[in-house]
Formats: sequence, C-alpha cells, structure tokens
Amino acid sequence: MAHDLYRRMRTAVRDSRARALFGAYRPYEQYEPGPLSPNIAATVQRHGFSYMLSKSGFGTEPRVLLQSGPFVVLNYTAGRWDGWTPFETINDVSDLRTAERRLRNNKQPAWLLGGIDTCLWTFSGELWRHAPGLEAIASFVANGGSSGALINVTPRVIARYARLLAETGRVPQAAVPVVPTEIVWNR
Repeated sequence: MAHDLYRRMRTAVRDSRARALFGAYRPYEQYEPGPLSPNIAATVQRHGFSYMLSKSGFGTEPRVLLQSGPFVVLNYTAGRWDGWTPFETINDVSDLRTAERRLRNNKQPAWLLGGIDTCLWTFSGELWRHAPGLEAIASFVANGGSSGALINVTPRVIARYARLLAETGRVPQAAVPVVPTEIVWNR
C-alpha cells in the first residue's frame, strides 16, 4: 500500500510542472577536483610507471602537471564534470567534437585525452540504448575526428609526446612541487 502511494505521488510530480524542481541526485555535483598530490605521484612513479593521468589538472589546455625525469603527470582535455562520478567523463561524442575544435583552434601541439565511465555506460539502463552512443565515440576517434587529423594512440604514447613537448617548452607545465625522491608519510 505504501509503495503504491509512493509510486502514484512520484508519477503525479513527474507529470506536473513541479518536475523541474526535482533533479536526479548526483553525489559529486557540489565537488570539484582538488590539487595534484605529489605523494601520490611519487608513489605511482616509485612503482615503475612512466606516466599518470590526473583529474586534478582537468582543463581545456594540455599541461604537464608534473615531470620528474621520464615520469610525467598529464591532465585530461576532454569531458565534463557532471556530478555523477568523481571524474571528468566523456558523456557523448559532442564532448570530443568540442575538445577537438578548441584544441585545433589554438594551433598548438596538443593531446585530446578523456575518460569514459564504463560503469555508467554499461550498468545503468539497457546496454542496447547506450551502444549507439558508445559506438559513435569509438568511430569518431578511429576516423580521425571531425578534422581527420586525430591520431588514435595509447595513453603511453601521449605521455611520451607530452614529455617531449614539455622538454622543448611547447606545452605549459603547471606550477606544482617537484616529486620527492622519498615519500614522507604524515602520521
């Protein structure tokens, strides 16, 4: 009985003009990425990785957030913070088109790097509803984007490219602390 009443009330609100007042709960809507932690970067480097991707440097301009020898930390350049997950994600192919246009208009060396929240794509709703959108993203990248100039490579190749650009001064480096050679744990 209570469940039926709840369902009828929900339907009544959804079908009324009051619907605009009620949005879906987005657990990370009021948050934003914090600064890059040098200790996290040092841990990643110490464990043998040559690069790290960070939501801390999410932004429109490609930047090397941190470099320590061959190790680099890169920012994402495509996607949006929508509050569903604690990541900037590519929600549809328009996110890639927008980022490609913005990066190409700058006429500077750049990388287009974004993340796909696979849980939202595959575990929310029917997969057949999401499949065309996911296929559009994959086709866009595989076909070189709108310009035909995008080259689909692995993140490791992007990291090497970014390292070379940073070393030659062709891409900005964020003002962050140098990765310490030893991690000092705060207790």
